Amino acid sequence: MKKLIGSIIIIVILTSCSSVKNSISKNNVKKVSEENFELLNGTYKNSSAEPNMKFTSLWSVLNYNAKEYDNWKDLNVKISINKIDQKSIILSLLENEKIIEEINIKGEIQDNYYLFKNQKKAKMMVFILIWGIGNSSVKIGISEKNELIVLSKTEGIGLIVAFPAFASGGGLREYKFDRIE
Repeated sequence: MKKLIGSIIIIVILTSCSSVKNSISKNNVKKVSEENFELLNGTYKNSSAEPNMKFTSLWSVLNYNAKEYDNWKDLNVKISINKIDQKSIILSLLENEKIIEEINIKGEIQDNYYLFKNQKKAKMMVFILIWGIGNSSVKIGISEKNELIVLSKTEGIGLIVAFPAFASGGGLREYKFDRIE
């Protein structure tokens, strides 16, 4: 039992290494600060503006625990940063301007981006024997063309109960999403 608890602690520590905090976009981004953070507020297409990222959903990149939608290409995502303290962001998934799902994610404005607090998830994959634990780090900015720039990095660890863990990590990914309004 002590080994299992020790393994879980190590997994949590290792999955906390994923971060986009110091990453910089390949695109020119507008200066975003506490004075003009409203630049990020808006409604964006859920499908990527990049041809090679056409199967990427903005909702699933921003919300690491998102469920899948069959009609994801027809949906839009609205972003609203709290005007009082700018320490939380409200993400709304829209279908024909009607909210079908909404979440609140903590974060902060930092170096022309809004940096999300890391999101974690654990998922039982096969019975109780195999578990996956993941970590996502995301920050968003706004391009000179008013496209939403999303920098994302995810990592995960698999745990087979009573056996050592194995890890996999993804590199930094950058996405662009068109603004609707």
